[in-house]
Amino acid sequence: MKISNESKVGIFTAIALTILILGYNFLKGRDLFTRTNTYYAEFSKVDGLVPSNPVLISGYRIGQVTSVDPVVYGDSIRFRVSIEVQKSMEIPVNSTIKIYSADLFGSKAIEMLRGNSTEVAVNHAQLEGFMEPGLVENLSKITLPLREKVESILSGLDSTMNGPEGEALKESMRQLPITMARMNGTLASLESTMNGRVQEIMTNANKIVKNLADNGENIDMAIANFRSFSDTLSALELQAVVTNATSALAQLNTTLTNINDGNGSLGKLATDEALYTNLKDASASLDALLKDMKEHPKRYVSFSVFGKKDKK
Repeated sequence: MKISNESKVGIFTAIALTILILGYNFLKGRDLFTRTNTYYAEFSKVDGLVPSNPVLISGYRIGQVTSVDPVVYGDSIRFRVSIEVQKSMEIPVNSTIKIYSADLFGSKAIEMLRGNSTEVAVNHAQLEGFMEPGLVENLSKITLPLREKVESILSGLDSTMNGPEGEALKESMRQLPITMARMNGTLASLESTMNGRVQEIMTNANKIVKNLADNGENIDMAIANFRSFSDTLSALELQAVVTNATSALAQLNTTLTNINDGNGSLGKLATDEALYTNLKDASASLDALLKDMKEHPKRYVSFSVFGKKDKK
Protein backbone atom coordinates (compact mmCIF):
# COMPACT_ATOMS: atom_id res chain seq x y z
CA MET A 1 0.00 0.00 0.00
CA LYS A 2 1.46 3.24 -1.12
CA ILE A 3 1.18 6.20 1.29
CA SER A 4 0.92 9.59 -0.31
CA ASN A 5 3.17 12.43 0.58
CA GLU A 6 0.22 14.38 2.00
CA SER A 7 -0.52 11.56 4.44
CA LYS A 8 3.10 11.36 5.51
CA VAL A 9 3.11 15.12 6.16
CA GLY A 10 -0.13 14.84 8.20
CA ILE A 11 1.16 11.92 10.28
CA PHE A 12 4.46 13.67 10.94
CA THR A 13 2.63 16.88 11.92
CA ALA A 14 0.36 14.99 14.34
CA ILE A 15 3.33 13.24 15.96
CA ALA A 16 5.20 16.53 16.26
CA LEU A 17 2.20 18.25 17.85
CA THR A 18 1.77 15.35 20.28
CA ILE A 19 5.42 15.48 21.26
CA LEU A 20 5.19 19.27 21.59
CA ILE A 21 2.13 19.07 23.85
CA LEU A 22 3.64 16.30 25.97
CA GLY A 23 6.94 18.16 26.24
CA TYR A 24 5.23 21.43 27.16
CA ASN A 25 3.18 19.77 29.89
CA PHE A 26 6.24 17.88 31.10
CA LEU A 27 8.16 21.10 31.40
CA LYS A 28 5.25 22.59 33.34
CA GLY A 29 5.24 19.59 35.64
CA ARG A 30 2.01 18.06 34.38
CA ASP A 31 1.52 14.38 33.91
CA LEU A 32 -1.13 13.80 31.23
CA PHE A 33 -1.38 10.16 32.15
CA THR A 34 -2.25 10.82 35.82
CA ARG A 35 -5.81 11.68 36.83
CA THR A 36 -6.11 14.72 39.12
CA ASN A 37 -8.62 16.71 41.14
CA THR A 38 -8.71 20.49 41.14
CA TYR A 39 -9.13 22.55 44.31
CA TYR A 40 -9.33 26.28 44.93
CA ALA A 41 -8.35 28.66 47.68
CA GLU A 42 -8.32 32.44 48.00
CA PHE A 43 -5.53 34.57 49.48
CA SER A 44 -5.09 38.26 50.21
CA LYS A 45 -1.59 38.06 48.74
CA VAL A 46 0.52 35.40 47.06
CA ASP A 47 4.08 36.87 47.28
CA GLY A 48 5.31 35.53 43.95
CA LEU A 49 3.34 32.27 43.73
CA VAL A 50 3.12 31.26 40.06
CA PRO A 51 1.69 28.34 38.10
CA SER A 52 3.75 25.12 38.19
CA ASN A 53 4.85 25.76 41.79
CA PRO A 54 4.66 22.42 43.66
CA VAL A 55 1.95 21.24 46.04
CA LEU A 56 3.38 19.11 48.86
CA ILE A 57 2.19 16.97 51.75
CA SER A 58 4.91 16.46 54.37
CA GLY A 59 7.52 17.28 51.74
CA TYR A 60 6.11 14.84 49.14
CA ARG A 61 4.90 16.34 45.85
CA ILE A 62 1.27 15.48 45.09
CA GLY A 63 0.48 18.14 42.52
CA GLN A 64 1.11 21.67 41.32
CA VAL A 65 -0.35 25.15 41.00
CA THR A 66 -2.29 25.54 37.77
CA SER A 67 -3.32 29.18 37.92
CA VAL A 68 -3.29 32.33 40.01
CA ASP A 69 -6.13 34.72 39.16
CA PRO A 70 -7.05 38.05 40.80
CA VAL A 71 -10.65 38.44 41.94
CA VAL A 72 -12.10 41.89 42.68
CA TYR A 73 -14.51 42.26 45.62
CA GLY A 74 -15.54 45.91 45.63
CA ASP A 75 -12.52 47.87 46.90
CA SER A 76 -10.44 44.80 47.73
CA ILE A 77 -8.62 42.26 45.60
CA ARG A 78 -8.04 38.63 46.45
CA PHE A 79 -6.22 35.95 44.50
CA ARG A 80 -7.85 32.70 43.50
CA VAL A 81 -5.28 29.89 43.39
CA SER A 82 -6.09 26.67 41.52
CA ILE A 83 -4.16 23.50 42.29
CA GLU A 84 -4.20 20.04 40.82
CA VAL A 85 -3.75 17.06 43.15
CA GLN A 86 -3.45 13.40 42.32
CA LYS A 87 -6.90 11.85 42.42
CA SER A 88 -5.59 8.93 44.41
CA MET A 89 -4.78 11.36 47.27
CA GLU A 90 -7.97 11.80 49.26
CA ILE A 91 -8.27 15.28 50.74
CA PRO A 92 -10.60 15.84 53.76
CA VAL A 93 -13.03 18.74 53.42
CA ASN A 94 -11.52 20.61 56.40
CA SER A 95 -8.00 20.56 54.93
CA THR A 96 -6.18 23.87 54.47
CA ILE A 97 -3.74 25.20 51.89
CA LYS A 98 -0.65 27.10 53.08
CA ILE A 99 1.66 29.22 50.92
CA TYR A 100 5.22 29.22 52.28
CA SER A 101 8.79 29.96 51.20
CA ALA A 102 10.39 26.82 49.84
CA ASP A 103 13.97 28.13 50.04
CA LEU A 104 16.08 31.12 51.05
CA PHE A 105 15.68 32.68 47.59
CA GLY A 106 11.96 33.27 48.08
CA SER A 107 10.61 30.52 45.85
CA LYS A 108 7.03 29.72 46.87
CA ALA A 109 5.29 26.42 47.30
CA ILE A 110 1.98 25.17 48.65
CA GLU A 111 1.65 22.70 51.49
CA MET A 112 -1.56 20.74 51.87
CA LEU A 113 -2.46 20.39 55.55
CA ARG A 114 -4.85 17.47 55.81
CA GLY A 115 -7.79 17.84 58.14
CA ASN A 116 -9.31 15.20 60.38
CA SER A 117 -12.71 14.99 58.72
CA THR A 118 -13.93 11.68 57.34
CA GLU A 119 -15.65 13.47 54.47
CA VAL A 120 -13.52 13.74 51.34
CA ALA A 121 -13.43 16.99 49.34
CA VAL A 122 -14.91 16.63 45.86
CA ASN A 123 -13.33 17.84 42.64
CA HIS A 124 -13.38 21.67 42.27
CA ALA A 125 -14.00 22.14 46.01
CA GLN A 126 -13.13 25.40 47.77
CA LEU A 127 -10.58 24.97 50.60
CA GLU A 128 -9.41 27.41 53.22
CA GLY A 129 -6.06 29.07 52.51
CA PHE A 130 -3.55 31.11 54.50
CA MET A 131 -0.01 32.37 54.05
CA GLU A 132 2.93 31.61 56.29
CA PRO A 133 4.92 34.74 57.24
CA GLY A 134 7.99 35.11 55.05
CA LEU A 135 11.58 35.61 56.07
CA VAL A 136 11.32 39.38 55.76
CA GLU A 137 8.21 39.51 57.92
CA ASN A 138 9.82 37.30 60.56
CA LEU A 139 12.92 39.44 60.58
CA SER A 140 10.76 42.54 60.86
CA LYS A 141 8.98 41.09 63.89
CA ILE A 142 12.27 40.10 65.50
CA THR A 143 13.96 43.43 64.84
CA LEU A 144 10.92 45.59 65.72
CA PRO A 145 11.77 45.85 69.47
CA LEU A 146 15.39 46.57 68.62
CA ARG A 147 14.37 49.20 66.11
CA GLU A 148 12.09 50.84 68.66
CA LYS A 149 14.91 50.94 71.20
CA VAL A 150 17.32 52.40 68.64
CA GLU A 151 14.77 55.04 67.68
CA SER A 152 14.24 55.88 71.36
CA ILE A 153 17.99 56.17 71.92
CA LEU A 154 18.41 58.34 68.84
CA SER A 155 15.50 60.52 69.93
CA GLY A 156 16.99 60.94 73.40
CA LEU A 157 20.39 61.67 71.92
CA ASP A 158 18.93 64.25 69.58
CA SER A 159 17.07 65.90 72.46
CA THR A 160 20.25 65.91 74.55
CA MET A 161 22.37 67.35 71.75
CA ASN A 162 19.87 70.19 71.22
CA GLY A 163 19.73 71.05 74.94
CA PRO A 164 22.20 72.56 77.43
CA GLU A 165 23.97 69.23 77.82
CA GLY A 166 24.50 69.14 74.07
CA GLU A 167 26.03 72.61 74.09
CA ALA A 168 28.35 71.58 76.90
CA LEU A 169 29.29 68.47 74.94
CA LYS A 170 29.95 70.50 71.82
CA GLU A 171 32.11 72.90 73.83
CA SER A 172 34.00 69.90 75.23
CA MET A 173 34.54 68.62 71.71
CA ARG A 174 35.87 72.01 70.67
CA GLN A 175 38.25 71.99 73.63
CA LEU A 176 39.34 68.44 72.91
CA PRO A 177 42.12 69.35 70.39
CA ILE A 178 43.58 71.85 72.89
CA THR A 179 43.42 69.27 75.65
CA MET A 180 45.04 66.68 73.43
CA ALA A 181 47.83 69.11 72.49
CA ARG A 182 48.49 69.83 76.17
CA MET A 183 48.43 66.14 76.96
CA ASN A 184 50.90 65.46 74.17
CA GLY A 185 53.21 68.14 75.58
CA THR A 186 52.87 66.66 79.07
CA LEU A 187 53.60 63.17 77.78
CA ALA A 188 56.62 64.43 75.84
CA SER A 189 57.95 66.17 78.96
CA LEU A 190 57.27 63.08 81.05
CA GLU A 191 58.98 60.90 78.49
CA SER A 192 62.02 63.17 78.48
CA THR A 193 62.14 63.16 82.29
CA MET A 194 61.70 59.42 82.47
CA ASN A 195 64.43 58.88 79.90
CA GLY A 196 66.80 60.99 82.01
CA ARG A 197 65.82 59.21 85.21
CA VAL A 198 66.14 55.80 83.58
CA GLN A 199 69.57 56.72 82.30
CA GLU A 200 70.57 57.92 85.77
CA ILE A 201 69.21 54.75 87.39
CA MET A 202 71.07 52.59 84.92
CA THR A 203 74.27 54.53 85.58
CA ASN A 204 73.89 54.07 89.35
CA ALA A 205 73.10 50.40 88.87
CA ASN A 206 76.25 49.97 86.83
CA LYS A 207 78.24 51.69 89.58
CA ILE A 208 76.75 49.38 92.21
CA VAL A 209 77.53 46.32 90.14
CA LYS A 210 81.07 47.58 89.56
CA ASN A 211 81.57 48.24 93.30
CA LEU A 212 80.32 44.77 94.10
CA ALA A 213 82.72 43.31 91.58
CA ASP A 214 85.63 45.38 92.91
CA ASN A 215 84.91 44.46 96.54
CA GLY A 216 84.27 40.81 95.96
CA GLU A 217 87.13 39.75 98.24
CA ASN A 218 85.91 41.99 101.08
CA ILE A 219 82.40 40.63 100.73
CA ASP A 220 83.72 37.08 100.82
CA MET A 221 85.74 37.94 103.91
CA ALA A 222 82.68 39.47 105.63
CA ILE A 223 80.65 36.38 104.84
CA ALA A 224 83.44 34.19 106.23
CA ASN A 225 83.60 36.30 109.43
CA PHE A 226 79.85 36.06 109.84
CA ARG A 227 80.05 32.29 109.40
CA SER A 228 82.84 32.13 112.01
CA PHE A 229 80.80 34.25 114.43
CA SER A 230 77.83 31.99 113.87
CA ASP A 231 79.97 28.94 114.56
CA THR A 232 81.26 30.59 117.77
CA LEU A 233 77.71 31.22 118.95
CA SER A 234 76.86 27.62 118.21
CA ALA A 235 79.88 26.47 120.24
CA LEU A 236 78.84 28.36 123.40
CA GLU A 237 77.74 26.28 126.33
CA LEU A 238 74.14 27.42 126.14
CA GLN A 239 73.03 24.55 128.33
CA ALA A 240 75.18 25.82 131.23
CA VAL A 241 73.74 29.31 130.82
CA VAL A 242 70.23 27.92 130.90
CA THR A 243 71.07 25.81 133.98
CA ASN A 244 72.46 28.86 135.86
CA ALA A 245 69.42 30.92 134.95
CA THR A 246 67.15 28.14 136.22
CA SER A 247 69.10 27.97 139.53
CA ALA A 248 68.90 31.76 139.96
CA LEU A 249 65.15 31.68 139.38
CA ALA A 250 64.80 28.89 141.95
CA GLN A 251 66.70 30.94 144.59
CA LEU A 252 64.60 34.01 143.83
CA ASN A 253 61.48 31.92 144.24
CA THR A 254 62.75 30.66 147.68
CA THR A 255 63.46 34.25 148.81
CA LEU A 256 59.98 35.42 147.80
CA THR A 257 58.47 32.43 149.62
CA ASN A 258 60.37 33.33 152.85
CA ILE A 259 59.21 36.93 152.58
CA ASN A 260 55.58 35.80 152.17
CA ASP A 261 55.96 33.44 155.13
CA GLY A 262 57.40 36.19 157.39
CA ASN A 263 60.86 34.68 157.68
CA GLY A 264 63.87 37.01 157.99
CA SER A 265 63.94 40.80 158.28
CA LEU A 266 62.21 41.46 154.98
CA GLY A 267 59.58 38.84 155.86
CA LYS A 268 58.90 40.40 159.25
CA LEU A 269 58.81 43.86 157.69
CA ALA A 270 56.34 42.67 155.09
CA THR A 271 54.08 40.63 157.44
CA ASP A 272 54.35 42.19 160.98
CA GLU A 273 51.42 44.61 161.34
CA ALA A 274 52.67 46.03 164.69
CA LEU A 275 56.01 46.94 163.11
CA TYR A 276 54.13 48.66 160.33
CA THR A 277 52.05 50.61 162.90
CA ASN A 278 55.13 51.68 164.85
CA LEU A 279 56.89 52.83 161.69
CA LYS A 280 53.79 54.78 160.75
CA ASP A 281 53.57 56.43 164.19
CA ALA A 282 57.30 57.22 164.16
CA SER A 283 56.96 58.79 160.76
CA ALA A 284 54.03 60.91 161.98
CA SER A 285 56.01 62.03 165.09
CA LEU A 286 59.02 62.89 162.97
CA ASP A 287 56.84 64.89 160.63
CA ALA A 288 55.34 66.82 163.59
CA LEU A 289 58.81 67.49 165.01
CA LEU A 290 60.09 68.82 161.69
CA LYS A 291 57.02 71.00 161.36
CA ASP A 292 57.50 72.43 164.89
CA MET A 293 61.22 73.06 164.25
CA LYS A 294 60.29 74.95 161.13
CA GLU A 295 57.72 77.09 162.94
CA HIS A 296 59.76 77.64 166.21
CA PRO A 297 63.45 77.28 165.42
CA LYS A 298 64.54 79.25 168.58
CA ARG A 299 63.25 76.47 170.75
CA TYR A 300 65.89 74.15 169.42
CA VAL A 301 68.75 76.41 168.22
CA SER A 302 70.05 79.58 170.01
CA PHE A 303 73.06 81.71 169.08
CA SER A 304 74.45 85.22 169.70
CA VAL A 305 76.42 87.44 167.45
CA PHE A 306 78.64 88.62 170.33
CA GLY A 307 78.91 85.32 172.08
CA LYS A 308 76.44 86.19 174.87
CA LYS A 309 74.13 83.45 175.87
CA ASP A 310 70.51 84.37 175.39
CA LYS A 311 68.07 84.05 178.12
CA LYS A 312 65.72 81.16 178.14
